[in-house]
Amino acid sequence: MKINNLKYTKDEPSENILESSTDAVSYSGEASPISGLGAEGSHYSKGSPVLDTRIIFILSGGSKREKDYFRPIHNNPAIRTIKIAFRSKKGQGLKPYELKSLAEEFINNKRFVTEDRKSFHIEDDDELYLIQDVDEFGDEIKRYIIEQNSNSRIRWIISNPAFEIWLFYHYFDSPEMLGDCITMSERDRSNWLKEHLNKLIAGGVKTTAAFYSSEIAINNSKNRYAEEDGMPALFSTQMHIVAEIALKIMGEEFSIIKQHRESEIAFYKSLR
Repeated sequence: MKINNLKYTKDEPSENILESSTDAVSYSGEASPISGLGAEGSHYSKGSPVLDTRIIFILSGGSKREKDYFRPIHNNPAIRTIKIAFRSKKGQGLKPYELKSLAEEFINNKRFVTEDRKSFHIEDDDELYLIQDVDEFGDEIKRYIIEQNSNSRIRWIISNPAFEIWLFYHYFDSPEMLGDCITMSERDRSNWLKEHLNKLIAGGVKTTAAFYSSEIAINNSKNRYAEEDGMPALFSTQMHIVAEIALKIMGEEFSIIKQHRESEIAFYKSLR
């Protein structure tokens, strides 16, 4: 799909804003006209430089770690190739039926609205990524996927048992150390991984910094990926799909922000 030039404009009044708050990432096959994106406290308008920018639309079943993961590229003024539109529900995230309903509404209205009322136009070939843990929702999600039309623009991104397995692969290439949760129920298994992730990683997982090592996670995740009955098998995640798309769009910008971060770390270490 081609990438169109994109101009930033002033915020448009947002209609039909749902009460559930959210952050969203939108993956647009073609760059869509955006309203309300830009540096804090300022807006781009007529006469601003034309940018080749891609948008990734994401609706998330999680409200904290998923959002934090994309923080390095979310509204980062140093990044000009990609924008993230992210939506979830504060405190508890969105359940599968809420994700599905909201995604369908956005597609029908051709408008994606974030919790802070930023509005994104959705083009006819844009896809929306629905990030969801298996938790106790496995059967429900599987039913939605089976019922989904082959031409659907909704793309489920499932992690089994939880998003934390994707974070795990930023540090480890094998889930062997997670064996204690295999005999647990789906829900208990998910909660166990969420609670124990920081114990498994020395110093605790740094979710807001994990994106910088996403190349490692992509490789580990793809090597360990398997499916059972059309769903990710235990300790498998489809998050590498979204991460690969983001890195492909960013190109050299990914290396630039990594180098910048490494320079900052070295500088602060020199002050100790």
